[in-house]
Formats: sequence, C-alpha cells, structure tokens
Amino acid sequence: MRLKVKQTMINKKCYLEDGFTLTELIAGVSIIGILSTMIIGFSMQSVNKAKTAEGKVLINSYLKAIQSYYIENSTYPKSSGDLAQFVNINSCPIPNPRKCKTLPVGPPSNPLFWYTPSGNFKILFRPIYAPRNNTHIWAIPINPLSGLRVISGCYNNESNAAYVSEVLNNSHFYKYHNFC
Repeated sequence: MRLKVKQTMINKKCYLEDGFTLTELIAGVSIIGILSTMIIGFSMQSVNKAKTAEGKVLINSYLKAIQSYYIENSTYPKSSGDLAQFVNINSCPIPNPRKCKTLPVGPPSNPLFWYTPSGNFKILFRPIYAPRNNTHIWAIPINPLSGLRVISGCYNNESNAAYVSEVLNNSHFYKYHNFC
C-alpha cells in the first residue's frame, strides 16, 4: 500500500512537471515573432537590392550601346531602335510586374520609353539632352513606394565618358538628374 501511494505521488509529480507554463509559452512565441519580423525585413531589403541591380545592369548595357553606336556611326542614337543594333531591348507591353511574368516581351512600341521585361522599371531615353549635349537614360521604378531606387545613366558626348548613379526616389530624380 505504501508503495502504491509513493508510485502515485511520483506519477503526479511527473505529470505536473511535463508541460510549460503560460509565461514560458508567451515568451517563446514572442521571441519567435520578433525573429521572424527581422528575417522578413532583411529578405525584403535583399529583394529590393536585386531588383535595383536589374535596373543598373540595363542602364550600363544601354550606355555601352550608346558608345558603340557612336563609334560605328559617328553620331549618337536617336531612339531605342538605334540602341537595338548593339543591345537586345525587350519590353513588357504594360507597367505591371505581376502580369509581365506571363506576357510575351518584344521590342518597345515607343522609341523613347519602354518597360523592362520584369515590369519593375520604366526606361526613359533622352538623346542629346540640351543644354549640356549629353545623352541620358533612366530606369524609374513603376511603383514609387516599392523601395526601389531610380537608376540614372548619362553619356557625356564631349568626353565620351559614361556615368551611372542611384537616386533615392522619384522626387530626388527630378531635382538631381543633371549630374553628367
């Protein structure tokens, strides 16, 4: 009998110590929530950096095409058709990143602006930008609240030098786009 009581007490004690208290559960869930929030924030920054890199790569390739066009023709390109002789220019027909994933891409319908195949940027091409006699090309995010940066490219026609810069947002783009 004494053994039965002792065994029952041991079983109850083990039963009471098996679980976590409410405080421990709340603390654990809180820590997991904070860590997941940090991870999501860091991953969104990485996604935006990758999308911004797409704009930089495109602007750099367009600037090299401007330079190649000048070397071949002794004049500067006037449209996307002229650039297309030296770089593949594909355009999504609409400014919508979700729909651009499923739509076919093709040559731009407008010679001075087009949308990137991903639909994240609008490319603006300004040949011989007065009064400085420079050729400018910009990659402007479709959604200004997306966290993407404006990529500005300039080809200085006098020094034959190309410049690329990142601008924080569209308002800075309109204020500081003459850096060349």
